[in-house]
Amino acid sequence: MTNAQGRAKTYAPISLKTPPTISSRYLSEPERIHIADALQAGESLRQIAAGLGRSPSTVSREVIRNRSPRLKRYAPHAAQALADAARKRPRLGKIAGSPLLRDAIQKLLLEQWSPRQISHQLRLDYPGQP
Repeated sequence: MTNAQGRAKTYAPISLKTPPTISSRYLSEPERIHIADALQAGESLRQIAAGLGRSPSTVSREVIRNRSPRLKRYAPHAAQALADAARKRPRLGKIAGSPLLRDAIQKLLLEQWSPRQISHQLRLDYPGQP
């Protein structure tokens, strides 16, 4: 693009990477913003929950958990940042990180063992290993 003076103007590239999808089990950022706006408007927690299609206890816990200690107001953006940080898992799970364990579990699953039977057998096969 060129501006009015004829100089070339460049813009940062647009990211084509889509944001990760989050399960509907968790509150989304727009829902958190709706909660903050509704609280500011004086709606009750039950009215907010009905508007979101959520349980009143879910909204209540969210507000209590993410209320600013100094201002005593619900902070939706801080709540979303905390939720995003809590969701990240910096390490692999125990099964994914151990090929030996994964193969042992997969073999028993193919033999149609139940998870309870597998966990018992793993304790017998690998004593002293958590």
